[in-house]
Amino acid sequence: MDWTATATQLVARTTTLSRAQGRDDFVDRLGHSRRRLADPSVRVLVVGEFKQGKSMLVNALVNAPVCPVDDDIATAVPTEVAYGEQPRAFVLLRRNDDPPRSGWESTTHVATTLKREVPMGELGRYTSGSIVLEPDHHIVGAQAFIPREMLRTGLVLVDTPGMGGLSSMHTAATTGCSPRPTPSSWSPTPGASFLHPR
Repeated sequence: MDWTATATQLVARTTTLSRAQGRDDFVDRLGHSRRRLADPSVRVLVVGEFKQGKSMLVNALVNAPVCPVDDDIATAVPTEVAYGEQPRAFVLLRRNDDPPRSGWESTTHVATTLKREVPMGELGRYTSGSIVLEPDHHIVGAQAFIPREMLRTGLVLVDTPGMGGLSSMHTAATTGCSPRPTPSSWSPTPGASFLHPR
């Protein structure tokens, strides 16, 4: 039995019932589930306090300077690092007047997000918030694709903004970038908790 197909059918039926009952909150959450079922990749979130080496860890794991590491630069939006035949980088933008959504899938959802390719070497300037591409949009995420064997089978590393920094927006972006309450993760800061923010 194909459990993925069965689960997808169940989600579709539940979505129909939820929409008929006016439960848009359920419809949104079921949308996350549907996209997760369609995407076989495994996301590992690298989470920790502000300026504690998260980007450096991601770079070390893939042996490439994908995420910015600098005393004057901090990651402001979640950045996916995944497999690609050629190095390519994209930033994800959402309209400033678009209602806020939670979860990385909603960030990358084509209905509400624009995707713009940028030079790989300049990705850090975009993920740190140093560049504004369009005046009526803001950057909500980034994606980097590189040819690394460890990523070929579907592993995706997600470099997240720091927790507990000067901006509460960074913490919100980190806690909101996973569609599930218990993501696979590693925290450079011993004892740091991010699954149940208060």
